[in-house]
Amino acid sequence: MKVNYFDLGLYAGNELEYFIKKVFPKIGIKDYTVHGFEACEMFYVSCVRKFSKYKNVNLYHGAINDSEKTVKLYYASNQVGHSIYESKNKTISPESLINVEKTIKNSISEDGELPYPLYTIIPGPHVEYIDEAEYFTYFYPILMQAAMLAGPDSDRIEKLQKLLWSSLPSVQKEKSTEKGFAEKHIKTHEYVKGVLLSKWIKKNISDFENSFNIMKVNIEGAEWHLFNDLVENDMIKHFDVICGDGSDIKKVPELKEKSSDYYKLLKENNITIHRFSDWKSEENVDIADIILRKMKSA
Repeated sequence: MKVNYFDLGLYAGNELEYFIKKVFPKIGIKDYTVHGFEACEMFYVSCVRKFSKYKNVNLYHGAINDSEKTVKLYYASNQVGHSIYESKNKTISPESLINVEKTIKNSISEDGELPYPLYTIIPGPHVEYIDEAEYFTYFYPILMQAAMLAGPDSDRIEKLQKLLWSSLPSVQKEKSTEKGFAEKHIKTHEYVKGVLLSKWIKKNISDFENSFNIMKVNIEGAEWHLFNDLVENDMIKHFDVICGDGSDIKKVPELKEKSSDYYKLLKENNITIHRFSDWKSEENVDIADIILRKMKSA
């Protein structure tokens, strides 16, 4: 049976890599196609580079939403948690920029080198499969700005380092005046095209209803739009296994009043989101076993 795997909220591509290298081989699935969506351009570019050798992996830059209109993606103050909901994340502050800056500056050795690997000095996920240049781009807020200035195709850490160190004197000087600091040195959002998944599937996947469909979802509150869309368009019944997190709606103040409606929607439509995430992976279910059992009963 043909398998479609939808990864909504790729971030670093950890869960997708796990499916490709662990889950599918364990079950014996060879005929599969991946459709991955990432709202943040920098993470999207990184995933495109990482999965470029896989011909059956298709990646798209877009934010799951209730329409195809362009929306703002608001950045979190660290490397994860970007959301189309402004109230979900705290505003990136000049103070957070200075703190990261000091951490890096105080860690430089006498010969001017940074310790390796970088995660030993800056909080962030330990992602071993990417090289140092890619990993460098994940750190917020200063390193994110350096990566963006270097361009999405840059993969040389030297260029990022030069951008970072050259910015330090001006940042410290601006810090003393405060005026215009955040506007000049901190990017708080980006614009991205919205994706209405039901419409996208109808347009792009002709064998959807006759395939075994798996969906991983971790989209920082946009689950509210996603599941309403799939239920209203009678498409949720064609998803055989749904995994991920699905609880981020509780972290979004502007969705607080919709939280009970969200869980009611899941219950009334028999939607089970099996726990599967790179975050606290020890709490995950055996997703391969769940998929195998579901395939046998299909």
